[in-house]
Amino acid sequence: MTLRFSQRTAGGGTPPRAPELRGKLRDGWDPSKGDVDLIRTDQGLVTFDNTRVALAQELGIPRITGVVHNMTDALPAGFAQQRGLVRQARELGLPEPKTWGEALLLRTLRNKLPIGGTADRPRMPEGG
Repeated sequence: MTLRFSQRTAGGGTPPRAPELRGKLRDGWDPSKGDVDLIRTDQGLVTFDNTRVALAQELGIPRITGVVHNMTDALPAGFAQQRGLVRQARELGLPEPKTWGEALLLRTLRNKLPIGGTADRPRMPEGG
């Protein structure tokens, strides 16, 4: 199954996350770093962890570990705040996301994507 992405760009920030993570993933997927979060949509599985999934694809890592959430599943306590979703929702005049579906909608809206995301791998900083 092809995973879909919820962002057009990933792994940025100051400093950018992608180059360091790319270097760490060259030795393969490390499940001790945690599973990626995937949301089941009508279009397929959409990742909330775009950088790690995109880097795994880029590096030819055939298997990754993930947890599949339904759109109506509640977000873990503190997740929306930790990921900046509360601030992003406020900026768009939306309520704080409480479910994975609401979080995905917010993420895809900010990236001008449909809720089912895109099959195109996000652009990421080079290096690593």
